[in-house]
Amino acid sequence: MLDIFVCEDNHSQLTSITEVIRKFITMEDLSAKITIATESPEEILKYLHNNKVAGLYFLDVDLNCNMNGIELAEAIRSYDPRAFIAFITVDAESLAMTFEYGVEALDYIVKGIDNINTRIHKCILNAYFKYTTNTTPLQNRFVFSYSNEKIKSTKSIPCSEIICFKVSTTAHMIELYSGNVRYEFRKTLNTLEKELDNRFFKCSRSAIINVEKISTIDEAKGIVVLDNNVSVDVAPKKIKKIKELLLTIAQSG
Repeated sequence: MLDIFVCEDNHSQLTSITEVIRKFITMEDLSAKITIATESPEEILKYLHNNKVAGLYFLDVDLNCNMNGIELAEAIRSYDPRAFIAFITVDAESLAMTFEYGVEALDYIVKGIDNINTRIHKCILNAYFKYTTNTTPLQNRFVFSYSNEKIKSTKSIPCSEIICFKVSTTAHMIELYSGNVRYEFRKTLNTLEKELDNRFFKCSRSAIINVEKISTIDEAKGIVVLDNNVSVDVAPKKIKKIKELLLTIAQSG
């Protein structure tokens, strides 16, 4: 589970940011939770001292105490080296301090200028994508980045809705089929295979299928027909394995 921390000295803004995060976690059905939302940087550091976490941190730069948000981020990294950190500030110029401290950030959000809700949502999906690619079995959602009319977006799709992945005719791109929608994103099939749980099976050099979406197997033609009549070529030696997986699913159900 991805732990999310918020440190903001303005109580009303702390409440607002926390509610936005809670809303997005529920909406995207993510394995994440708000662990601490506080006005005190010491509270976060005390928690990290006693607990090992993989965290996403939303930090106000000016905390009006003996430690600013950038110094807090530096301290957080001593406990959580791979921390995902997003800075929130009213003063865009203060973000230059992050370079002075050498703190790498996931995002820099400026109050009153940026659409905070949208940026927070993007940060959550971005951090969750990076987090889930380093965790294992049964993930609820598959998160990926893709370009739509030259605009880069991050998408989160329930794994249960994914039909298959195919190698695209465009170099270094993968096609994702979900329902009647097809997305295209940059990745190799071998890398993708390592990120997916055991309901997904690489049936050839050009496709990974969701075994739970199989409708029929045509051994003579060497194809598998999936939901929405999506067909995928299958290497002959893989058909036996697919049948074994289907039997396992039937027995466990």
